[in-house]
Amino acid sequence: TFAPDDDYHDVHRFEDGTYLVVLLEEVFEDLTSIGGLSNAKILNPRLLHLDPQEQILQEWSGLDHMPVDPSVDNLDFAVVDHLHWNAVQLDEHGGILLSIRNRNQIVRLRPEDWSIHWKLGGEDSDFSLNDPGWDGFHLQHDVHDVGNGRILMFDNGVLDNNGFLSRALELALDTVNFTAQNTWQFAHPSDLYAAAQGSAIRLENGNTLIGWGTAETSEFGTRVTEVTPEGHIAFE
Repeated sequence: TFAPDDDYHDVHRFEDGTYLVVLLEEVFEDLTSIGGLSNAKILNPRLLHLDPQEQILQEWSGLDHMPVDPSVDNLDFAVVDHLHWNAVQLDEHGGILLSIRNRNQIVRLRPEDWSIHWKLGGEDSDFSLNDPGWDGFHLQHDVHDVGNGRILMFDNGVLDNNGFLSRALELALDTVNFTAQNTWQFAHPSDLYAAAQGSAIRLENGNTLIGWGTAETSEFGTRVTEVTPEGHIAFE
C-alpha cells in the first residue's frame, strides 16, 4: 500500500512487481519575475518508480523539466497548477506517456533516463497536427498507446472554438517527420460535453469504451458508451 497525502490519478504495475506512480507535491517559489506571487504554492507532479517495499528506484519532477512560465493562466492565484497531470501509461517501446491537462499536451519520456522525448499539443508542440474541423485537443484525459504508432485519448474539448464538445480521439504519430494525424474519433450524437474527467479505452474486440466524465446526461450523472470502429453505438 502506497498512500501519500497528495492527490494522484493513476498507477501502473510492471510485470516485475514494481510500480509507476505519479503524485503531487506542494512547492513554494517566488514567481514575481513572471507576474506571479512572491510565495506561490505550485502543485508539482512527481513520477516515481517504486519497488514492492515502496523504495524509490527512479523519480522525475515536473518542475525540473517543465517550469512555470509567463503563459500560464492565473499566475497570481494562491495555488498554481500549471501542469495538472492526469494519466500515466507505457507505450509499446517502453516509453512513458504523461497527459498534462493544463498544457493541453501529451508528453513522452524516454524509457532509459526519463528525459523528454517529445511533446504533442499545446503551445510548444513538437508535432504538426492534422485534425480537420477541430482546433486540436484540450484538457484531455486517459491517454493510451493502442499500437502501430497510434494513441487514444479522451478529449474534453474545453474550448469555445470546438463548440465545447467532447470526443474520443485516436491519433497516428510519425516521430520521424513529427506529424500527427486524426485517424478516428467519436463525438456522441447527443453532443455530450465533459468539462472534467473522462476516459477512452480500446477493447480487445476493436471497439472503444468511452466514459463521459462529468457530462451530466442522466440522474446518475454520466454515461458510458461502447462504440464500433465505424462509429455505431454497441452498448450504452
